[in-house]
Amino acid sequence: MAAAVFFLDPLLTFYPTRFYHRDIMALGAKNDSKSSPRNDGSGFPSTREMKTPPSKESVAEQICSSVQSTPLSNHTPIVNPTTNPDHLVTDFDRYILENLRDHVFMSADHYFTNILHILDNWWTNGEIMSKIEAVKNDVVFKNHVKTYIELCNESSSGEKTFYHPRCLMCNSAFDVVSATEGSRLGIYRQDAKPLDGGVQEIVPDTLGVLRAMFNSSGNVVDNMKGNGPKYNFSWAQTMHWQEFKPNEHYLDEGTEASYRVTTPEGEDPKGEVRGKTTIRRDPGGILPPVKSQTGSITKKRRSEDVTPHVHSKYPRSETTPEVSQARRGTDESMALSSAKERITAEDVARWEEEESQARRAVRLQCGRYALEMLSSAGFRTHCIGALVMVGQIQPLYYDHSVIIVCKPIDMFKLHGKRPKITEEAVTDEFAAMLVGLGRLTLRQRSIQEDFCDDRALIENYKAYMDRCGNPKDKDKTVMFVGVKLKLKSGEDEKNVEVTLDRILSHQPGIIGRGTCVVEATSVHNEWKDKELVVKISCPAASGKSEPEFVIRAREKARSMPQGKRPDWALDRLPDILLSQDFDYSADSTQANLVAFFAEEKEFEYEKRICQVMVQERLYPLEELRTVQEYAQVFFDMLQIHKWLYDHPGILQRDISPGNIMWRRTVDGHLRGIINDFDLSSYRHETGPSLCQHTGMLPYMAYQLLANNKNGQPPEHLYRHNIESIFYVTLLFCCCYQVEAKQDPDGCLVMNSL
Repeated sequence: MAAAVFFLDPLLTFYPTRFYHRDIMALGAKNDSKSSPRNDGSGFPSTREMKTPPSKESVAEQICSSVQSTPLSNHTPIVNPTTNPDHLVTDFDRYILENLRDHVFMSADHYFTNILHILDNWWTNGEIMSKIEAVKNDVVFKNHVKTYIELCNESSSGEKTFYHPRCLMCNSAFDVVSATEGSRLGIYRQDAKPLDGGVQEIVPDTLGVLRAMFNSSGNVVDNMKGNGPKYNFSWAQTMHWQEFKPNEHYLDEGTEASYRVTTPEGEDPKGEVRGKTTIRRDPGGILPPVKSQTGSITKKRRSEDVTPHVHSKYPRSETTPEVSQARRGTDESMALSSAKERITAEDVARWEEEESQARRAVRLQCGRYALEMLSSAGFRTHCIGALVMVGQIQPLYYDHSVIIVCKPIDMFKLHGKRPKITEEAVTDEFAAMLVGLGRLTLRQRSIQEDFCDDRALIENYKAYMDRCGNPKDKDKTVMFVGVKLKLKSGEDEKNVEVTLDRILSHQPGIIGRGTCVVEATSVHNEWKDKELVVKISCPAASGKSEPEFVIRAREKARSMPQGKRPDWALDRLPDILLSQDFDYSADSTQANLVAFFAEEKEFEYEKRICQVMVQERLYPLEELRTVQEYAQVFFDMLQIHKWLYDHPGILQRDISPGNIMWRRTVDGHLRGIINDFDLSSYRHETGPSLCQHTGMLPYMAYQLLANNKNGQPPEHLYRHNIESIFYVTLLFCCCYQVEAKQDPDGCLVMNSL
């Protein structure tokens, strides 16, 4: 046991717990759910005895902050919705923060062209400008704009009062732009009701769904003015979300972006879009520091507002009584003023840090919504959201390869200092954004129509709820029940239909593969008697695919002339029945970004594909119940791991409890299986690369946790896998015990501590 403690103590420090900045957590947990401690859902047995590490930075935290996870893995835990039905908001914040470290900042023109599919130089395009003018001149739109602007001009208006009027304003613009009612986008108040079907209980302020979905839901727009929908929506039905904040201090100005795309004119899009903290001194140091609002709008029109210089009417050699008195007061309090100035500067620094933490908390909050859209909303390619101030909006974009933040857009034209806004002063940029958002196709809204054309998921509320059951049960596993996928099998591309059932596991995250595994059935003759699962993921297009490794291993097993029987290896390998890759079409957002970033030499956008695999179902370690079964599975896994390395020359490189599985053969024998070859490599491929940082962090070999002296990731070797297998075995042995009871067959039963 002493040996176990020796190895477990340092290992458990790498387990994903609460390595979060206190200020970020306090500011960001707007809609946190239950606060009870719980497992993070990584496929690791429950360990209630584990303590949160101390707040001071430990060696584990230093390594965690230095290790750059591979874009194919990202160290995101696999979540089993059946065993972990509820998760704390903070359970996934660590992964979101890691994704948010690297984001791209670009101008509105680039965002409109690539994300909203508006033509370059849209302000010179007759069709686009006619749509913009039609929106701005629409009577209904103008009335809603007038109502919204009246709220803007009221200093006492709270954040929540803007939700409903803004929804009405946007929807009236979509009515002008979109011809088809059912496929038209509608934005509605969601606050304060958490969306169903997510891994977190969080609440976007407003939600965008298709009008057909809203109209079939039974909700009434007028009844949502002071609250969210009576009949709740889920992430699977969401097309868009918006988060409101009270002032422009929360906007991202691009200073913390990892890459900023220059404007078409070659300028840096970074700008000062919020108030700047400055010190205004008075003679006695009595007045507190004030914040001067020098935002981008004011700067842009500074030439219109500059007050002419007024010359003094007194000669410079003379002084007036008022000036003399002020000078005497200044001389008498010089020391006190200096002390106050130092204190004031410290206060200003503290306020600036608080504002910085608040902005990071808002980015984290928006990142939570993006995680749900890319993890819990079906087979989504990307997510479009927005951060809304009173008179500004900052469009946001997330996909499995990049996070893009748009430079804030002014919704209304301003003239002079702090004017009253009029309803005729809607900017062309804001109107263009509404036109672009309203005209997007389903594909451009991230719906994968190539293999899933089941519209009930996004258009028919009653059909969706009948399929998924009572929404009050909040069963997150039933989102895909009844959804049919259209696939092609074999060289002749024979049409095959697969019907999805309950979700078995999924990988919550923004950047990465976003793997989801779902139970399935099919009437295909060759699969009728088999238990099936469908694995949907978004691997990099440039890497070797999982089916390639599995097919090569199985072919090697069949072709071996001597030694063990071919079925020995086949019984211990996964069986992929069908694999089909779906590339993004020319009119997709991803195709736009691939072409756009190809011209940016300093930023590489990782092209991905959507991969759908149908394979025989395997079972997780947690469903084993006896000591003998565990021993057999681990023994088989060690043998097949060595066989893969020796014969087909494959190194799996992602050892974790979730990838050690089992099946029973036709004659009832238990067989351990090594699964998930997404991060595998061939034995002859040597040399470090960014993809060498592979696997799930708690089980990675010690030498893989940090770069070498040259700053390069170390090469992943066979012995590193053996070390990972040791950690998995050790943790299972220490976290499980045999209870003194037997099953009907007389075998001892395993239960977790």
